[in-house]
Amino acid sequence: MAVHFIDCFAPGVGTEAASDRIAAALSRVQRKVLSRQGLTPGGQAPVASPGTLRWRIQKLRDDGGSFLVVEETGPARWDLSFFRALSATVGGIVVAREHHSREERRGLATFLSGRTVEVAARDMQLGATSLGGVTLEQLTGSRSVDAVYEARFAELCSTLALRLREGTVLAAEDWQVSAPVEKFAPEKPSPQSWAFLPNLEAAAWKQALAAGVAKGWEWRTATVRGASFVELRRDGAFNEADVAGFSAKVPTGVTALEVRGAGEPFRWSEAEKGKVSERGTGSGAEELFKVLYRAAVLVGEGPGMVLGRGAEGWTLAR
Repeated sequence: MAVHFIDCFAPGVGTEAASDRIAAALSRVQRKVLSRQGLTPGGQAPVASPGTLRWRIQKLRDDGGSFLVVEETGPARWDLSFFRALSATVGGIVVAREHHSREERRGLATFLSGRTVEVAARDMQLGATSLGGVTLEQLTGSRSVDAVYEARFAELCSTLALRLREGTVLAAEDWQVSAPVEKFAPEKPSPQSWAFLPNLEAAAWKQALAAGVAKGWEWRTATVRGASFVELRRDGAFNEADVAGFSAKVPTGVTALEVRGAGEPFRWSEAEKGKVSERGTGSGAEELFKVLYRAAVLVGEGPGMVLGRGAEGWTLAR
């Protein structure tokens, strides 16, 4: 019996507006939702028929945190354009997998907020695909695609790989959806920058805004496991001098990240007390995860879990 996995996980996504974000991602790639059927969380799900997109929000741990899993049954091949669009609508990381047990089709892909970080795939008919500077053979080594996929979940969520398959389901639905219509093509590279300010309370951030910090950036605040932090973003490349400058006006370090998409290299900087302390460049998912880890560890969270709250709620700093 052939086994065909087409699925993805998105850390940090909760039940609020999850269905709207999935539907919006499908719409972006010209796919339609034909019908919806709610599933009983934790209940026995029926066998998925062809054309089914099954999604679930799963609890990560008792003290908070959840993630989204999307599984597709029926398409001949994975719809990478959909997974890229989903990363934009959830505002975070999406890691996707294809594994066909009878045919030589294997692949892993990682997207961040609508930009392709890495695609590594092998297909006997279509050949190999490599974006982000790594082939599938380099990515997996002696491991299977499934093992790498689960290891990435564990790393991004700072948990055990088995939590991807086991745990409390908070919400789940089966959707019948139209077939993919777009052939995946890398997006045109376009830089977007993010900055992360950990352990920053609302009062301190309000003072920094009053002092003119981060003009031209959009910002939003969040709390994870009791720790408050601020996210910043802007279109285009970040100016390292600006990042160092506003690190002088907040009582915390600042990590800035610039991603171009299409698998192209990214760059990052860390600043504290008005000075850049570290900087670097990288490519591919593993190197990106390391940068995100350096920022997220200060709030005691997995690098994927500080993202995933959607594309809404941003305010322009003036």
